[in-house]
Amino acid sequence: MIIPLAAPGIFTTAITTFTAAWNGFLIALSMTNQPGMQTASAAISTFAGATRFETPSGSQMTAGALAPSLW
Repeated sequence: MIIPLAAPGIFTTAITTFTAAWNGFLIALSMTNQPGMQTASAAISTFAGATRFETPSGSQMTAGALAPSLW
């Protein structure tokens, strides 16, 4: 009985949290001109693969998992 009543609040919180995180990432990516001043998530998103069409998802996931431990 509690779960159906809490569902709208949980979904609203999830949407608000996602929007705040996305805006923080987008502002950090677009407002910084120097690579040394970027946040970790913005720097990880600029990783390039070996070729133009390759997405380095393994490297990005590894860097995302290790970045909090480097601070």
